[in-house]
Order: sequence, then structure tokens, then C-alpha cells
Amino acid sequence: MLKIIHSVVLASVLSLGLAGCSGSTFTAIGSITVPVKYPVTKDGNLVSSAGNTDFDTIQLEDGGPCKAASGYDDISAGSQVTLTNGSGEVVATGNLGNGMQSNSEGWSYANWLRVGKGVAMCSFSFQITDVPGGGNFYQVSLGNNNRGEISYSEDELKAGIALKLGQ
Repeated sequence: MLKIIHSVVLASVLSLGLAGCSGSTFTAIGSITVPVKYPVTKDGNLVSSAGNTDFDTIQLEDGGPCKAASGYDDISAGSQVTLTNGSGEVVATGNLGNGMQSNSEGWSYANWLRVGKGVAMCSFSFQITDVPGGGNFYQVSLGNNNRGEISYSEDELKAGIALKLGQ
């Protein structure tokens, strides 16, 4: 009986050793923030100018669902986030999560309209698993091809990156 247990332990150790030889992976986390199309009110409704007359009474709320403003239509829930290595090869992909409104607490819809609609923002988070480790840097791209790429280290991607458009 002792011999069988010893064999199982030895097989487990060998298995772990071989798994480590294939290279380590990590999870990249981050978010992108863009202006909102229509802000979310304290009662959870999307606001548009149709049918509203007293914009000063409509209070905005952080944390509600949101959509990106025109010009940022390529940034939405499900949009692909791509990581490439220093050679330009795609090493991992992920997708943006649902948008959450931020930077709007204490604002009325009237103030949002006056300030140029840049106050309330929509943040989309992402998490990309199984990114091959050991690269000198990784390039992150998302949205349309005109948005370009930004380079980050493995440590920065592990800690979390925050991208912002529109301000």
C-alpha cells in the first residue's frame, strides 16, 4: 500500500514539473472609459431629451448600465481586446464586459448637457486569461483600427491598466 501511494505522489510531482516546462501564463486585466451616449438616472432609466422638460430635476447615478456616445460605437460590450507580442503576433484575445456609468454622481442632466456631455463616462472592463508570460512588452488594441495600440509590460497588465478616450 505504501508503494502505491509513493508512486502516485511521484507521478504528481513529475506531472507538475512537466507542466511548468511549457511556460507560464497570466491574466491581463483592465478597463476603457469613454463618454456615455445617454446617462443613467438615480431611478435606473436612460435619459434622452424626448419628453423631458425639467432637466435640473433629473439626477444622474454612477454604476448603472450605459452605452458609448456616438464616435465610440466600436467600444461596446463584447468588443474584442487583442494582445500582441513584440513581433506583432496575436498571443491572446478577450472581450469587453458590460458598460457601467461613472463620474456622474451629483450631476443633473441639465449640467451634463451644459458641460458638453463629457461628464458622465461609460467604463468597460476586460479580463484576458492564458496570456503567455515572459514577453518584454505586449501591445493592447481594441475598437476600430484607427485606435492604434498601446504597449504595456507583463507586470502592468497583471496589475490592471486603465485606458480613457474622449477627455
